[in-house]
Amino acid sequence: VLEKGDVVKARTMRKIAIIRGGEIVHGEKRPVVLSIEAEKIILDEGAGMLRILGKIIEGPEGVQLSSYHTINTKPSDKLLIKKEWQEWQIERLKEARRKEVPVLICLIDRDKVEFSMLGRRGIGELATVYCKVEDNARVDFYKELLAFIKKHEKSFDTVVIAGPGFERENFAKFIAKEDKELIKKVVVEHVSSPGRAGLNELLKKTADTLLKNSRVAKESRYVERFMEEVAKDGMVVYGLEEVKKAAEVGAVETLLISHDMVRGNEDLMKMVEQNNGHVIIISSEHDAGEQFRHFGTAAFLRFKL
Repeated sequence: VLEKGDVVKARTMRKIAIIRGGEIVHGEKRPVVLSIEAEKIILDEGAGMLRILGKIIEGPEGVQLSSYHTINTKPSDKLLIKKEWQEWQIERLKEARRKEVPVLICLIDRDKVEFSMLGRRGIGELATVYCKVEDNARVDFYKELLAFIKKHEKSFDTVVIAGPGFERENFAKFIAKEDKELIKKVVVEHVSSPGRAGLNELLKKTADTLLKNSRVAKESRYVERFMEEVAKDGMVVYGLEEVKKAAEVGAVETLLISHDMVRGNEDLMKMVEQNNGHVIIISSEHDAGEQFRHFGTAAFLRFKL
């Protein structure tokens, strides 16, 4: 939600200048509270940090105004942000505050099991366990899978066991026999194939029930509806230029915009909201979002152009 020109105030580390004998001497770094006008916003995912670079516009004595400073902030740090807030930005913040317990997904087949966690940010792969036993020793394989689930049990409220064939039911029966409490968290679903295709099928099947509160499920529903409208030449347009034309005449009911298209298109999003439209940001951290990336922007229309 940060943009160039926003004012950010935070506690940070900065060398304080001291005048000594007519000369400016820079002392050691000290904790200070500074306000800067943001010029560059860089997300360093590897360090788990957001770097905000800009000119200092407010600070204590000894800090030179108009000099540059970088505020390094990470989750749980507090920032005061002054800006002209857009509705989509406020909604994004509200969404981030909602508690969402991840769902553990177990895609099981005869030869292997793929464990994934579905949470706010998308689908994260946890582990792949290969079956190395003969059919008469599958209980040992199930014990290994159960041990993995119990290791992560406190992190989720639901475990979905899905897959083709009968392995999902066999494993669920094993859990019911071994752990009466854990089985209460288990949901069994059929999917036609393992792997990413199976995950996508599972997401579509459970989007309106089990996963209805997931941001991934919500975004996937929008992308699926968009693709259906494209297929029948319905009330949608896509591509930046076509979407801008629709927005200029107030025809956009809902704007879909890929996450990596947000920067540089804030004016388009603002225009849609000023005309009582909605803005939905589509992450590329799941397959539907990755598919939508090829379009970049799209819009559901109030009327045909």
